[in-house]
Amino acid sequence: MRLFISYAHIDLWQVTQLVELLRNANHEVWFEDTLPPGEAWQAHLLEKIQSCDALVYVLSPESAASAWCKWEYAQAASLNKPIIPVLIRANTTLPDALKSTPYADFTQGLRPESIAKLLTNLAQWGVSIPPEQRPLIPVAPIGIPARAETIQKHIFLSYSRRDKAWMERLRDSLRGSNLAVWTDESITPGSASWKDVLEKAIENAGCVAVVLSPDAKSSLWVKKEIDYALALKLPIIPILVRGSEADAVPFALIGGQYIDFMVKEYAKGLDELITIARGALTAASPAGSSAEQSPSALANLPTVRRQFDNGFWDDLLNRIRNDRCVPFLGDAIDGDIFPSKTEIAGQLAREQDLPFESLVYDLAQVAQFMSVERGRDRAKEEIMEKWFKTGAKLSPQRAYDPFGLLASLPFSLYVTTNYDDLLASALRHVDRQPHALYRSEDDGWQNEPSELSLQKPTVFHLYGSRVDTSSLVITEDDFLQLVSSYSSKELRFPRPITERLPKSYFLFLGFSANDWSMRALFPILSSVLERGRRGREPHIAIQVEPIRSHSSSEQVGRVREYLSRYFNRHLASAVDVYIENTQSFMGELSERWGKEQAKNG
Repeated sequence: MRLFISYAHIDLWQVTQLVELLRNANHEVWFEDTLPPGEAWQAHLLEKIQSCDALVYVLSPESAASAWCKWEYAQAASLNKPIIPVLIRANTTLPDALKSTPYADFTQGLRPESIAKLLTNLAQWGVSIPPEQRPLIPVAPIGIPARAETIQKHIFLSYSRRDKAWMERLRDSLRGSNLAVWTDESITPGSASWKDVLEKAIENAGCVAVVLSPDAKSSLWVKKEIDYALALKLPIIPILVRGSEADAVPFALIGGQYIDFMVKEYAKGLDELITIARGALTAASPAGSSAEQSPSALANLPTVRRQFDNGFWDDLLNRIRNDRCVPFLGDAIDGDIFPSKTEIAGQLAREQDLPFESLVYDLAQVAQFMSVERGRDRAKEEIMEKWFKTGAKLSPQRAYDPFGLLASLPFSLYVTTNYDDLLASALRHVDRQPHALYRSEDDGWQNEPSELSLQKPTVFHLYGSRVDTSSLVITEDDFLQLVSSYSSKELRFPRPITERLPKSYFLFLGFSANDWSMRALFPILSSVLERGRRGREPHIAIQVEPIRSHSSSEQVGRVREYLSRYFNRHLASAVDVYIENTQSFMGELSERWGKEQAKNG
C-alpha cells in the first residue's frame, strides 16, 4: 500500500520506528519531515494525500490538537481514503469518528501484539469514514506545517521511573501551557533502537528538564541523559521534587540553580519552570538569534561547573603544542560510539545467564567466567564480535568528535587502553600515518617503531587490539598476568616509549576509578618507569568520570584526595585529579585549542 503518515513533529522518532516497520512489510511510505521551500505546502500535502491508498494517523496529544494533522485527516476522509489509527500515547483524545475504530496501540512501544494489530488493520485496508461522520475540512491552517520546519524544539523530560507520577503531572501541565514535551513513555527499554531514539530526542530538544530525587540521582540513564545534554551544551533545568540537595542533586549539577518544588507551591514552581523553558525554547528556535529573548529567565539556567582554571589550560596547551604531552585514553573516550564496558558486560551477563549477580557489570569478571566455560580464545572472539558488530556510529550532531580532535593535536605518542581502531582511522583521515603498536602473545611486539614522530605517531594499545585476539588483555587473569610480567621485568615497553615517558606530561582521559584498565595501568607504569623517573617528575593530570555516590563538596574532596594519594603512591609524582565528565572536558579542550589555533594563525 501507499501510505501517508500524519503526525506531530515532536513524535518524529517514534514515527521513524513505525515507518521502518511499515517499509519492512513492503509498504510504500511517505512521511517526509521536510517540504519544498516556499509556501506551496498545502498543495504539496494534498497531492500526496490524493495519491495514497490510506492515511496512517499517528495519534498523540500534539497530533490530535495539531491544525495541520486535522486538515490532513479531514482531506483524506473527504476523499474516502481508509484511515488507520495508531495510538502512541495513552492520554490522547481521539477524533469523534475514530473513537469506535480499532486502532493499533503502541503506547507501550513496538510490541509484537501491537505490530500484529497494525498489520491486520493494513491488510483489511483500515476503515473509511461514513460521509455523515466525516469532519468538515477546516480552512488551511495558518503558519508552517511541522514538516516544513527545519527545527522544532521541545522540552526533554529526564526522570526516574519511581518519579513517573511527578513526571506525568509536569508533562500535562507543560503541555497544557502549549509547550512541546518529549518523554520516553512510548519506547520500550532494551528494544533495538531505544538508545537511538533517546539520543535523537535529546539532540532535538531546546532544553532538558530533570526531575530530581534520590532515585533519579542513582539512575544510570538519568546520568547519561544529563551528560549528553551537557556535551551538546543544552540548557538544563533541574526540578527538585523529592529529597534534599545532598541526596538528590547529581554531581554534574551541583552549584547550579534549581526549582525547588519541596518548598514552593506547585503553581509557583510551575510558573517559574514555564518561564525558563519558554526562554530556552525561544533561544533554540530557528529564529532564536533574532527573536526577543528573556535574559532574566535564561540567567536562571544552571551553568556547567568547571574545575580547570586558565592556568591549567595554558600549561596544557603549551605542552601539547610542543609535543611534550602523552595522552592515556580510557573507555569514556569512545562515548556512545560503541557500548561501554559496563553495557557490554551487562549484555553478555544476561545472554550467558551469569550466576554471579554482583559481577554483572564488570567486564573483566564476565570475560573470566566466559573463558572458563568455553575457552579463552573463543570467549574473546565472541566478546569482540558482540562489542563491535554494529560498527562506529558518530552522530553528525555530536558536540565534538573525540577522535577527530585527538588526531588534530600534535601528539607523537598515544597510549590507549581500548581495543578499537578509531583513533588510527582518525589519524589516517588527516593524512597522518599511525603505527598501531601492540603485543601479540604469539609474535611479540607488532609495528614496533624505531622512533616517535608527529607525522607517523604511535598508537600504543596497552591491552591489545581487536585485530589480533591473542593480544587482548580482557579477563581478570589477563590483567593480573600482565601486571606480574611488568613487575618482574619479564616485559618492558619498546625503547622509544620508555625514553619518551619520563620527559612527558601525562594526561589521563576518560577513565573510571574502579575499572580494571585503570587499576592495572598504574602498577604497570610504576614498574616500567621506576628507574627512569627518578629526579624527573613531570606533571600528571588525571580526569576521571564523576562517581555517582559522592556528590557533596566534602565527599568529592575526599574522593579526590584518595585518588591523588593512590596515584602518587604508584607513580611517585605530584598528581592532580579532576572528577569531571569526559565529554565536557573534551568539549572544552576542543574549544580552547580551536581558539589558540585561530589566534596563532
